[in-house]
Amino acid sequence: MFRIYTQLCVSYPVEAMACFITTVAGIIHLLGEQITTTAVLSSLIQYGSIMSTFVQIKKVIQTGSLCVLLVVTINTLFSAIIFAVTILRFPYQEMNVVSDALPVLLLLIDFPRMLTLLKHLMGTNLVGILPENVAEGMGEMLPGSTCEVIFKMLSFAGISYLFPGAPIQQICYFAFVALLVNYLVFVTVMPACLSLLFSWVGERETALNVTTALKHHDWCLNEFIRVVHIARSTMHDYGYHVPHEVDEAEVPNVTSSTKKLETFSKVQQSSDPVEREEKCLALLKTDGNSLSDEDVLYLIERKKLLPYRLEKDLQDANRAVNIRRMLYVKTQRIRDEVLQNVPFEGYDFSIATKACCENTIGYIPVPIGLVGPLLLDDVKLMVPMATTEGTLLASTNRGLKALLMAGGVKSYVYRNGMSRSPVVEFPTVEGCCKLSVWLQDAANFQLVKKKFDETSRFARLTKITTSLSGRLLFIRFVSTTGDAMGMNMVSKGSENSLRWLNDMFPSMKIISLSGNFCTDKKPSAVNWIEGRGRSVVCEAIIPSKIVSDVLKTDMSTLTHLNRCKNHIGSAMAGSIGGFNAHAANIVTGIYIATGQDPAQVVVSANCMTTLEVVDDALVMTCTMPSVEVATVGGGTILGAQKACLQLLGVAGSHDGRPGENANQLARIVCGTVMGGELSLMSALSTGDLVRSHMKHNRVGNNPCRVL
Repeated sequence: MFRIYTQLCVSYPVEAMACFITTVAGIIHLLGEQITTTAVLSSLIQYGSIMSTFVQIKKVIQTGSLCVLLVVTINTLFSAIIFAVTILRFPYQEMNVVSDALPVLLLLIDFPRMLTLLKHLMGTNLVGILPENVAEGMGEMLPGSTCEVIFKMLSFAGISYLFPGAPIQQICYFAFVALLVNYLVFVTVMPACLSLLFSWVGERETALNVTTALKHHDWCLNEFIRVVHIARSTMHDYGYHVPHEVDEAEVPNVTSSTKKLETFSKVQQSSDPVEREEKCLALLKTDGNSLSDEDVLYLIERKKLLPYRLEKDLQDANRAVNIRRMLYVKTQRIRDEVLQNVPFEGYDFSIATKACCENTIGYIPVPIGLVGPLLLDDVKLMVPMATTEGTLLASTNRGLKALLMAGGVKSYVYRNGMSRSPVVEFPTVEGCCKLSVWLQDAANFQLVKKKFDETSRFARLTKITTSLSGRLLFIRFVSTTGDAMGMNMVSKGSENSLRWLNDMFPSMKIISLSGNFCTDKKPSAVNWIEGRGRSVVCEAIIPSKIVSDVLKTDMSTLTHLNRCKNHIGSAMAGSIGGFNAHAANIVTGIYIATGQDPAQVVVSANCMTTLEVVDDALVMTCTMPSVEVATVGGGTILGAQKACLQLLGVAGSHDGRPGENANQLARIVCGTVMGGELSLMSALSTGDLVRSHMKHNRVGNNPCRVL
């Protein structure tokens, strides 16, 4: 027992000394008076008020924020002054009564409620939107606070009625008035004080921000966590909602993260903004990682750092993502709990932020599955697809099973060329016509090709076509691009060729490097007719027995449905390249999984599906004239996407024949599309589509297994 007592005194020296001094003072005061019930009760209230005030003030000080301390102090002074005046005016008019009443007020001042409101404002650092945040926080707290105050006031009134003695009635009266005064001051003075104070300071200090406390006083971390837990427990006991909790399990991680802050703690405590800014910038030039997150945010607010350049300035992509999230929570009114569902940990942003995404705040996990095996040109492949559409993979899997049993799919790439089509203008139509005719000459084509090809090791110009509209000429350059999708290559070659042509035709004015005759990421007849990227066709011959046993339908029904839906229906709709059931579904799934550009699905999903009955077998073809794919560059450099390409055996550039890996990926896309087309058409012919989706594509249902 004595050991425990001594250990408590050693562990909490300030609290122990305060308790001892207060206890001794209370005993001396009590012995100096006649020991009565009133004297004992008065001494207990005074002792309790001193200890309670000490504990609450300690919580406020440990936040490390001068603004929080000022707000709480001003709020307490207002309450004390109004309370004292009220007691003196009615019904008491003696000053000695105030000394007995003030301890009751101190016992009932709700410091945790003030800290909770200040904590609600931690997502805002702009004075302009502070009133909205204060109003929002008060709106969330006041209903519960009002009910609590009314309940307590009624309780003290009931106690006064049950115990009519003078001491109890007096204390209950003091408590009744104290509750009412505290409530009115909190509702009125608190928000006004916040607005005035933060406007004067110019920026808000976060009240319960553990990171700020660490930066100011690393030694008080554990005590601060303890105080927060005490305040949170008190709030829950009162029925308040505390929007953010600090988990003690996180303390070791936070403590270890303070090591990089020690070298810069003095700058954070500097009261001179100019001095702090200069020191932060000097440290940024020498070692950006020595800057704390708070200092980086400070430099951003001072317009000395640009949010989109954090990766370059800090030389740490993952930390830059984390700081950018903190910035948007503060400045864009984004709630932290909303971003918690957007993950960012456990991902290497060093590559993604350089080539794939800017202003990064995280990544989106998308479910990925495998379908197959796809028997393509006598090779079995498991195909990755990333999607959020239930039953898509199961349906595609069923179609691929039928194709596997039928002997597989034969595929061919019959055209290859990425296009870019600048638009130029001449003073007269004669100039347009002369250049158009000039480009059609084989010798002139070779001159342009030389200028085009010299810009890249892989880009090789294969074709130039032109289209004229008045004084505008659209020049469509078509080039092979190796295993890259090739938009940058073709753009670079086209630009170099245009500059050379401009010397040959001085009156030519370049309007735009892209004139939409390419056509990129838009539906167009030119891509459907001329092709873009890889033009692929797949063929399969499916015996009637497989159609009936696996697909549960018959050949005549399928062919009739294909003619009515995919051909006549699409023609009635004025579709361009949409003569299929759902090719875009499969293309998108493979594109997301393998790091392709999803926006190019609008062009790549162009597909003509045909079904014919020949010699008791179903002959099926899928023709896709504009499959835009790559196995190098873009999203293919990301870890997970690259792994999916490795799964297909097409990652990177082909060693011996540049472009062959991208050709193979295009064939895989077309072959998988065929499986998806076959299964969906079969489901439509038997009326199973809606029933299957209702059964399997609902949350709570078991995953489907369509085999």
